[in-house]
Amino acid sequence: MQQLRATIVGIKFFDGDVDGKTYKSTTLFALFPLENNGRQKGMSVAELKSPDPALYKKLEALPFPLEADISVEQVVARGQIKMEVVDVKPVGRVNVATGEVAAVAAKP
Repeated sequence: MQQLRATIVGIKFFDGDVDGKTYKSTTLFALFPLENNGRQKGMSVAELKSPDPALYKKLEALPFPLEADISVEQVVARGQIKMEVVDVKPVGRVNVATGEVAAVAAKP
């Protein structure tokens, strides 16, 4: 398992059936720095997925954007390796005006 620290700017979930097949997931939208190589700089939003829709419930009442420690593990799906979110631990709320992080408590 690997730990990532990132600013989560949004979340969404799905828990339902499509064409008779059940799907469950939570998607985190998180900011990560771009490599500053002379052709790009700044931040980019990446989608991190989890098969657990309960992750959304854990985060939904918190103010966004928020700083969090994200636990991910590598899984193989259809012959490709991808990262899957296992857990999220909020560590602070990000003040968008100043960039400062203030402590925030997660729902148990």
